[in-house]
Amino acid sequence: MKSFTKTILRMFKENKGRFIANFLIVFLSVAITAGFAFLVPLYEHSYLENYQNNHTADIILKDKTTNGFSRYDIEKVKEDDNVYDATTFMCADCEYEDSERGTQIYRFYIMDLKSKLNELKLESGKFPDKEYDLSKEVDVVTEVGNANLNSYDIGDKIVVDDSLLRFIQQDTMTLNVVGVVNNPLYNCVQKENATVLDKKTGEVKEDTYINAIIYLDRELFPETMDYYGTPYPVENFLLQTDMYISYKEKSSYFSSAYENEMNQKKAELLETFGGEDKIAVLTLEENISYSLFKNYNSKVRSLSFIFPFFFILVCALVNLITITRLIKEERPMIATYVSLGVSKGKIVLKYFLFTLISTLFGSVLGMALGSPILPGVVLPAYGAVFQMHPLDFKIQSPYAYIVAVLVVLTALIVTILSSTSYLKETPAALMKEKSPKPGKKIFLQRITFLWKRLPFRFKSSFRNIFRQKKNLILTSLSIIGSTLLVLIGFSLFDVSFALQEDVLFGNVASSMGVISLVIILFAIAMAIVVIYSLANMNIADRQRELATLKVLGYHDRECSFYTFREIMFISLLAVIIGIPVSTLIITFVLQYLDFGTIGDVKWYSYLGTFLIITFTTLFVNLLLFPKIKAVNMNDSLKIID
Repeated sequence: MKSFTKTILRMFKENKGRFIANFLIVFLSVAITAGFAFLVPLYEHSYLENYQNNHTADIILKDKTTNGFSRYDIEKVKEDDNVYDATTFMCADCEYEDSERGTQIYRFYIMDLKSKLNELKLESGKFPDKEYDLSKEVDVVTEVGNANLNSYDIGDKIVVDDSLLRFIQQDTMTLNVVGVVNNPLYNCVQKENATVLDKKTGEVKEDTYINAIIYLDRELFPETMDYYGTPYPVENFLLQTDMYISYKEKSSYFSSAYENEMNQKKAELLETFGGEDKIAVLTLEENISYSLFKNYNSKVRSLSFIFPFFFILVCALVNLITITRLIKEERPMIATYVSLGVSKGKIVLKYFLFTLISTLFGSVLGMALGSPILPGVVLPAYGAVFQMHPLDFKIQSPYAYIVAVLVVLTALIVTILSSTSYLKETPAALMKEKSPKPGKKIFLQRITFLWKRLPFRFKSSFRNIFRQKKNLILTSLSIIGSTLLVLIGFSLFDVSFALQEDVLFGNVASSMGVISLVIILFAIAMAIVVIYSLANMNIADRQRELATLKVLGYHDRECSFYTFREIMFISLLAVIIGIPVSTLIITFVLQYLDFGTIGDVKWYSYLGTFLIITFTTLFVNLLLFPKIKAVNMNDSLKIID
């Protein structure tokens, strides 16, 4: 094996800690960003199974007159060649006093239950199959029960009065539940607003919601019904108050193109039926399930755009510190390479490979684990709000791959720039250890009364911190980035909790809390890895100093404090600066998401962020104590030789 190749392998062996830290930082970054990127298309595909293959209604017409819709109206709609089908039905909200449940509002649908347009999916039981005898029990099906709808079992009886079907001669009607169905238009647990009139004022009651949805089969009513001595065809007497319309060719759901197409159809239908005084035209944008999912998924999509930026930034900063310190340690080695005629390209390739392998492995593993695991972990949060189908992990997300490539490319660019800067120096200059910058008075030294009272160990720590300004800035920025990620997670959780009482966003906010917990866990893991990496590199840089202190009689614990004191000071400074900076950034993030305000963030979230970063630093210092204890005085003092 060639000598140069051997030195590359030795570099990997001697820098295992840096390699693993680099790998973990990239892994965590790609795992969460790829997970969020895959989550959006995966969940859209799963949710849209409710709409696919059953010709869900794109538009609902509601009659505002007392005439209802006729077969002629259906034919007018079908004059549009792009209409797949149109069907009419009766829909009414009725309020009843139930002896067991109290005041109940039922939404009744009288329709063709076997229609393939907006097809009802039978979950259990059967559809009604015997002709209705209104003097006896009437077989019905109810919609799937959830957190906001009454749950009925097969065989349950529901007694209602005759306010819905005016032609019934009895005072009451008994409904017999024979089946439970799922309507593709109503597939979330969000409360559905009811339209019932106040008996005193005659106006629509506010803040009223549907308690149960009941379906009667229009096809099972008698062909004619004698009302005041006059025979009426059922299709005329059962006023067709609503109409479903489905189109053949249309853009993808949730897209702006689909929204624009349906708005165009809405305008055409209003013109056809005489304007807004005659009918109301509702697109899926007005459907509570559709609009809620669209709103929810847009927030998750926004998170998937926001997070990569911060994670890539932290990755780049830590990689810059890692590779800069690695190259700095190998200055004499680089000089030897140049003296022996090794090309600059080969020298750059050595560090390029170190970065490429660590980041590439991190990206591949992050994609492999983050893309299926994160959607799986968050799925219960979605499932608590929407009716979801099994996830199809064959769905791909180009955005996830773009993020992974960006992480790797950013790290490689940083490596190339760092390594080429050292190759500008002559071999003779590289052979010498780079002279430290001349000492200058730091700000604290100018505060004489305070400086005089500081112990020597603190004076030396402060001078070391501010003497290496580049290291201070890069380390501080890395910790500020970690602080931001942790505080974003806590902020989303607080906002989610604050919005739980909101009628529109209550369920969404509750489930968003689960997503925020995932973010918090990843952010804490990222903070641990970042601080560990920085502290580990700090020890590697100070090997000679630590050995000198041991020769002078310092104990292991004193040597540890000498090193760890600096990283603690930097961490405290960074988190103190990071919290207000993060607060400002989070203010804009919440505005961008249109999800709560910074005022919803609790004081203990700021305190929790401060404590997490602080205790993480202490924890890392304890983990690295054995490494300082293992510093060999003789070997360390010979480093330059």
